[in-house]
Amino acid sequence: MGLDIRISRAEPIYCPHCGELVTYRAVDTVDSGGSSWYEYLESIGYYKPYVKGQPYSQPMYGKDMALNDEQVDGLIKFVKQPDFGSLLQMKQVLWLIESAHIDGDKIVINADW
Repeated sequence: MGLDIRISRAEPIYCPHCGELVTYRAVDTVDSGGSSWYEYLESIGYYKPYVKGQPYSQPMYGKDMALNDEQVDGLIKFVKQPDFGSLLQMKQVLWLIESAHIDGDKIVINADW
């Protein structure tokens, strides 16, 4: 079974009564996958590799994670790697991030193993 990644541009949904953030609604998504994502996912705390002798835990398995600005910067660096330069998916991720910045939306990532 492989790793499937969904990167979404999501607009925040606020409670009409109190104004608190309730959730995010995906506006646009890009799907990707593969083992090359493990390093990035580990760097943002989404993925924890198996360590012999320690209990196995996958706290974010299949859950959405809204990225902060530092994590988005790391995502930009990750998709701009020379190995990915010609991959259309990675160019789509960059476009998704740019459009999220313009509209004030968040980048949300979801990974399934």
